This record gives sequence, structure tokens and C-alpha cells, in this order.
Amino acid sequence: MFAQSSLGRLSPLALLIALGCSSNVNVDDGEEGGGGEGGQGGGVGGACTAFADAEPSAPVTFRFSNQSGQDVYLPASCDDLDYSLTPQAGETGTTYGRVGGACQQSCEELQTEEPILCDAAACAASAYRLQTGDVIEIVWDGRGQAPVEMPLSCWESAAAGTSCTQIVAAPAGSYSLSVRGFSECGDECECDANGLCSGTAGGQEAFPNAEAFSLPGDTVVEVVFETCAFGCPG
Repeated sequence: MFAQSSLGRLSPLALLIALGCSSNVNVDDGEEGGGGEGGQGGGVGGACTAFADAEPSAPVTFRFSNQSGQDVYLPASCDDLDYSLTPQAGETGTTYGRVGGACQQSCEELQTEEPILCDAAACAASAYRLQTGDVIEIVWDGRGQAPVEMPLSCWESAAAGTSCTQIVAAPAGSYSLSVRGFSECGDECECDANGLCSGTAGGQEAFPNAEAFSLPGDTVVEVVFETCAFGCPG
């Protein structure tokens, strides 16, 4: 979920779609299914259940606020604010935070769906403007995305490749949350009443306070662009 507020304003929910890959056959009896080039069938059940999407866990709300005294622009992808979550211990390779995105499908979805074809221009550059006192809230559902190899027998389509993105549960532990802020979003930048801007965030970089949190445990995490976010003399 995604919302922006400034003196009580709330923005529309940002859309989340899901990531994809390719190929097919049936897995329940270990024999090839009817997928083939026509993309019939697909392998649901049996060994393919190991690639199912994880269920959401207890939500954590991330609150990004601006107390710097000047506008802060936060980069976005397909109108979803870009931020990163880093486990302070454990495995690497999994991206935690926003699940899915434009033109994306999970491994589970690709067991019953044809791959979505999208080009690089599917999402125009965008940013969110935080004026002084503004707050953007994002609710994380405790999941992430991991690249995996799924057997050919699990795919709906016989398109080339076996790599897909599995939606996984984030392990318990400590995480650090970060986001990048900038001073502008380009000469052609236009922002709507909810702060969504049709431009690319750039210019001078603003640094918020670093925040760490525990999962499970913390339910609200505050990330603040303070007075010296853009730097202070001396």
C-alpha cells in the first residue's frame, strides 16, 4: 500500500503488478505436459508447489518525512517509490521491499500464465515530491523477490529460459532501510496534487537519517530528511 500526506492529504494507492520469465511441461507424473510452443497446460501442484508465492506477514509501515526546509524528490519506478531493505546478516541475492512491478510476474503466476512482453519504455521516469512537512507512507508486507531456476515442467509457456522471480518471506532479523532524495526532477518536471511528478529525480543529493528495524517487532519505521539533509556549513 502507498499513501502520501501533507496536512492530511492522502494520495491514491500505487499499483503493484508482478515479474516474469519463461518455458513449460507437466510435473505431477514426471512426464512432459501439453505446454509446448502453444503454451498449453503448465505444471501446477507436485514439485511446482515449491515455487509458490509466500503469504504476506505482519505489515511494517515506512514513513518518509521532510523537515529539511526545501523540496525533496524521491525516485520512483512505475509510480512506486524506490527504497531498499538490507538484512544486517544472512543471505544475499534476494531483494526485499516492494514485491512485483510493471510487466512482472512471479514463478507461481508463470505456472498458469503466458509471459508478459514489455519493453524498456513501459514505465516513464517519475518521482515523488516531498515539500517541507510532507509525509509518504508505504506498507511493507514482509516479502521479497528471489531469482530462482524453476523446472521446465512447471511453466505454462515454452518460451526460452528457466529463470523466474519467486516471492519469498523475509527472514526474522534486523534490517536497514534507505531511500535516496534529490533537490529537483528536471526542467520538464510536472507534479500533480498528490506529489507524483513526471520527471527524473536529480541535482543535489539529500541524505535522510539512517534507520534500522527488527522483523518481527517494529511496526512503524521513521525516515526523516532533517535540517541538514542537503548538508550544512561547517
